[in-house]
Amino acid sequence: MMKAELLKKIPNDIIINNIIPYTYMRKCPKHLQDIRSFYNHFKLLENYYCIYSNEYILFNDLERFFCKSDRLYFTTNQYYNIFRRHISFHDIQQINISNYLYSKFNNNFNNTNNKIKFIWGLLTPFERVVFLNKFVLE
Repeated sequence: MMKAELLKKIPNDIIINNIIPYTYMRKCPKHLQDIRSFYNHFKLLENYYCIYSNEYILFNDLERFFCKSDRLYFTTNQYYNIFRRHISFHDIQQINISNYLYSKFNNNFNNTNNKIKFIWGLLTPFERVVFLNKFVLE
């Protein structure tokens, strides 16, 4: 209902000249593969962790995978490089990324499922498969 009301507020010339042509443009195959990988692998991951454990264990496993160690603290350069894939952190110093992570990720007040999806979205399709092989299939 809300989307229909918002759509009515957009001028017709913007819909005709900008939105509709965009919907018919060819999308990059690599980007489409990333979207499919995110969705399909996340459903598999969600089903596994819902049955055999919980979202908090999944979050910790993702952190361990990011850090490439069993320590749950964000100290490796590779971890920061993966976070730099996000447009908000692309040109930001490591200390600022650390501050963000400690304020947003290391507290129990933020939604764990949103944190998981954020991290999952930063992984490449190959990294998602490696994670599934390491934490789900082994």
